[in-house]
Amino acid sequence: MEGNFENIKTEQKETLESRDLEIMGKLNSLGVMFDYSINNEGNLVYNFYDAKRLEHAAFLLHTDNKIIVYQALHFGEDKFKEPESKKEVTPDELVQYLSEKFPDANKIIFSCCNPDRAKTFFAETNGKIIFIGTGNGTYSTWYNENEKMLTSVKNSIID
Repeated sequence: MEGNFENIKTEQKETLESRDLEIMGKLNSLGVMFDYSINNEGNLVYNFYDAKRLEHAAFLLHTDNKIIVYQALHFGEDKFKEPESKKEVTPDELVQYLSEKFPDANKIIFSCCNPDRAKTFFAETNGKIIFIGTGNGTYSTWYNENEKMLTSVKNSIID
């Protein structure tokens, strides 16, 4: 299933929101090596292969000819915060901040909690930033250094 969700089982595809399928289409179009599954709790899990750690919560994803960066940030009331450095940026500053932080990136895949709420702050991202999440849940990002695998899990719904 790496990078190709067209051939997934029908029952699994039916459990995904159309917005999640749209995100997978974007990842496919970028040539990102990934697959996804639904775990035992019914949560969507993305696995990105041959990923390289750039920073604590930033990773270079493998593609044939593009520079694709995955960045995980916390999203709170009205700010985004990097997990380790604790650097905070407002939604107005985010696109510029990530573009300056990763100037060579063709695209930046961005993961945060409450992605639907976070997206409301963005009328335009110049096509450079792709929000990977949907909904109002929490997202967790893990990196397995030995396997060079990055995992993003859509956890629970926040009430």
